[in-house]
Amino acid sequence: RRRDARELSRLGRHNLAVATWREDDDERWQAKVQELADRGFTLEALLHFYRGLGTAYMEHWDPARHTTADVVRHAIIPESAASRSAFATVMMKGVPTRPKRMVTHNWGNLFRDLVAAVCADALGEEEYAEIASMLEQDVDRLERMLERVGGMTRTYWVCAF
Repeated sequence: RRRDARELSRLGRHNLAVATWREDDDERWQAKVQELADRGFTLEALLHFYRGLGTAYMEHWDPARHTTADVVRHAIIPESAASRSAFATVMMKGVPTRPKRMVTHNWGNLFRDLVAAVCADALGEEEYAEIASMLEQDVDRLERMLERVGGMTRTYWVCAF
């Protein structure tokens, strides 16, 4: 009951915000807001990037050791530097992508676990440990599972991208 009341309260605040929202008068500000809002990516694009770690970029990649901060420094920034744009934009080949989910993370946690948590969300799972193991051992199987539930086209926003 308490959770239901909190959810109703949250929905009420959301509905009020939607009803009273208006664009900012400053066109530059509004353009930046729109750009940030369209920096989503599909899970398919995220897994494509993940598969390239250790081969196409960040050759020293170790999923059991490297953090999100490591991946940003050694893969995301170098891979997006030439385009001078967000890596999400690079991943989506310049197509603005509105995310359905916003993901928060800790820079010091394993990047593998961040990706596993996103996959767990797409699969409707509450735990990600088994998925983290699949990311190290059988990404093909994980992708097949995600395809069966339509998870590969789910869109996410992560500040690191």
